[in-house]
Amino acid sequence: MRQRMTKEERTALRMEMGIRLRDLRKSYGFSRDELSKSLCLTVGHLGLIERGERGITAEILINITTLFQCSADYVLTGKEYPAAEIAGSRHARAIDKMLDYSSKQKLFEFIKSISPQK
Repeated sequence: MRQRMTKEERTALRMEMGIRLRDLRKSYGFSRDELSKSLCLTVGHLGLIERGERGITAEILINITTLFQCSADYVLTGKEYPAAEIAGSRHARAIDKMLDYSSKQKLFEFIKSISPQK
């Protein structure tokens, strides 16, 4: 069993999650105001999360994963390739509106399979 996280580890984790959320927001072309409304947060609260000064609750995490079609693993650990990075443009948003979740997952897997490995 893993030991309890230190205060420094918790702070670092919050900062990393905030950076990932900010990167998702920017890749989808959301302003802080737009994203805060979508997540039912104030702009100030979203700013605190993005800077790592506040944590992400389970409710906020669910809203983030639903909005950005990414896994909680990605938001929490960064270990999954987020759908937003496939094409962080208006084209990605158009595809998002046209396809259901299953089709998006198939498209994502196809793109991963043909993308050069880093």
